[in-house]
Parts: sequence; structure tokens; C-alpha cells
Amino acid sequence: MQINNNPVKNICSTMNLTQIELSKLMGVSEGTVNRWSSKPNEIPLQTIYFMNLIIEHSFLLNKLEKYFLFTSLIKELIND
Repeated sequence: MQINNNPVKNICSTMNLTQIELSKLMGVSEGTVNRWSSKPNEIPLQTIYFMNLIIEHSFLLNKLEKYFLFTSLIKELIND
């Protein structure tokens, strides 16, 4: 995964989202996300924080799913 200095491009590439999907996820218009993408220095700081939290939330959910899979496999092995 390549980290991009543009927060919109970073979150879209990290989470494999289009800008349209990102706009729906964040509850803003497509035009707003498009403007942020072309002028990243105009993105409000709290929006950048929110984008980072979305990425972190997705990462943690993925880890949690792996944990549950691991524990269910262990339980299955113990019960065999």
C-alpha cells in the first residue's frame, strides 16, 4: 500500500473506494470529495481526522474478524 499525501486519494486507495463511495460513506456530496481531491490543502482538519478514523476502524474490524476466525478454529480443534 502506497501512502499518498492527498488524504482523499489515500483513503480511496487504502480502502479500495471510489470518490462516490467515499462521499456516501462520509455523508457529503460527490462535489465536496472531488474538491478535496483536487485541493487537499483545503480539507478541514477534522475531516482528515475522520478519514483517518475510517481507515483505522476498517483495519481494526479486519483484525477482529481474523481473531474470531482464529478462536473458532482453536475451539474446533479442541472439540475434535
